[in-house]
Amino acid sequence: MTSAGPPEGEVLMVLPEGLALGNGERAALRRLSPWLGLPDEVPPPSWESDAALLLKRHLLRRSGGREIRRTTEGKPFIDGQPFFWSLSHDPSLVCAAVAPTDVGIDVEPVAPVTDAAMAALCRAVPQRWARWVMGASEGRARALRFARAWTTAEAALKAMGVGFSHDGVELAGWGGEWLSRGRIVNGCMISVVTRGALLLRWRFVGRTPSGRVGLFSEERGA
Repeated sequence: MTSAGPPEGEVLMVLPEGLALGNGERAALRRLSPWLGLPDEVPPPSWESDAALLLKRHLLRRSGGREIRRTTEGKPFIDGQPFFWSLSHDPSLVCAAVAPTDVGIDVEPVAPVTDAAMAALCRAVPQRWARWVMGASEGRARALRFARAWTTAEAALKAMGVGFSHDGVELAGWGGEWLSRGRIVNGCMISVVTRGALLLRWRFVGRTPSGRVGLFSEERGA
């Protein structure tokens, strides 16, 4: 008798070259913004905002829900959602994580670490994380560790349902059941934090051969 493997989740990623909406497609997508968690203000047109709205529309349709709402802490959710999800975006990459358990995702560019950035990290993460970052030689190695620590912290707080703006929030509950996975895509670090072990499928979103926008490309487990 074989034992069941860990539950599965997905990371959906959109690259700038993978998405170029026509004016009609963009207008149709933006008409849905009141149901996609943007009732008061729609961001200026850009591939980044297009991709974020596209992923939100996909999640809304997939859940069978009516609209995306936010908790008092600002975490987006869908009433009666059959899964947990999180979204993050950067000018070089937009991504979402979908899982059967609490999940958070964050994406940041891998860039040189300034003194101000390091000071901000030291205020935001456990000191052992900061020491791990500082233990790397300056340059690429430190930039990778910094991006990993920062995105893990952001993703963890999202998974827990809070954020850096929440007074007194610390990552005191980190460890144990919370697990983090990271990957570099298009010059950015993606970190995904889940409650418990999870098999992640990493998938790209873009144009299919027929011209439709959908999930495609290679699928990999991590």
